[in-house]
Amino acid sequence: MHELALCRSISSIALRACNGRRVRQVTIDVGALRQVVAPALVQCWSFIAADTLLAESRLVVNDIPAVIACQRCGLRTTLRQPFMVCDACDSKEVTVVSGREFMVRSIDVEDAPLGDKEK
Repeated sequence: MHELALCRSISSIALRACNGRRVRQVTIDVGALRQVVAPALVQCWSFIAADTLLAESRLVVNDIPAVIACQRCGLRTTLRQPFMVCDACDSKEVTVVSGREFMVRSIDVEDAPLGDKEK
């Protein structure tokens, strides 16, 4: 299960970016061609986040559809199956427009660093 390794990488990014503040939510974009199981990713998040500034945070996964553009006729097709073929002309001369993304979109943190709340 590579989702656990992916969560470790995401948590590392979030912890570097939070500057000692608790993280409320981390939002990521995951393309359909990345072969990531979003529910497994979210489940792994709770294990990785435990006992860190991420402990009470939510991982939100935005699914990005796989879209191809036909070189021959110009049609853009959202893939429903993993076949890189144009819906209009059956050409295999296509380029991927979206679906390969794996990106941290946002990290929502509390306003004050953890130690400042007591003041």
